[in-house]
Amino acid sequence: MVNQENKENAESNVEPQIETIFNSDVVRIENSENIEVYGTEEQRSEMFKDWALYFGEITNPDSTVVNTFFKAKYAPLNEVLNTVRPVMSKYGLSIIQSPFLTNGDPSVKTIVVHKSGGIIAFPAATGKATKSDIQGFGSTVSYLRRFAVNAIAGVMGEVDDDGNSAAQSAKKETSKEADNLKQVQGKIVTAAKEKIESGINREDVYNIISENNKGNNNPNSIKNIEIAKKVLAKIKELKSDMEESK
Repeated sequence: MVNQENKENAESNVEPQIETIFNSDVVRIENSENIEVYGTEEQRSEMFKDWALYFGEITNPDSTVVNTFFKAKYAPLNEVLNTVRPVMSKYGLSIIQSPFLTNGDPSVKTIVVHKSGGIIAFPAATGKATKSDIQGFGSTVSYLRRFAVNAIAGVMGEVDDDGNSAAQSAKKETSKEADNLKQVQGKIVTAAKEKIESGINREDVYNIISENNKGNNNPNSIKNIEIAKKVLAKIKELKSDMEESK
């Protein structure tokens, strides 16, 4: 007998299947990492013609909400939908979004349906819930829906800062890593000096550095913080003859 809890967990990790009828055939949209197009040749042709007309008319939604964390404006989900729905409807298009769970994380599947019966199915978007409750799930689903609609509907509902936010974040992270590496390098210099003064052969100390640093025995030339930590640990393990005799 299948454990009911395991059955429910398994079902929660399955992306929704959507059925539609083309003549007498049932087409199933299964899990996929690719964009999938469904319909007869005639249906696909009509759908893409109207899709092109839609893109020629649609405009970007107004960014009416301020993200206080990033200090930038964006268009909320309702503003994006209010912008794209009328134009989509004009050309026989509609957008459907279905939330579900992927290994416990909120996901959203988005498809575009045409009046002819043609369908375009897009890969699901998945994100971590902001909180482990229904409010956190709902907030993340709304976030995923907004970003999916922006991308699929060909609109810009975010303020484009040309990647400045990401670049600044990367610079801060790189600077932090460099500072951490310098701290470890300094500890290596101090530990090496102490070991040599305690009677350990200088060559033994420098060999540890060079063996882990492509033959270079200068601790300040170590580029990887994990290697620097490894060198520091090995130097600290060195014991003088006096220490070993105790």
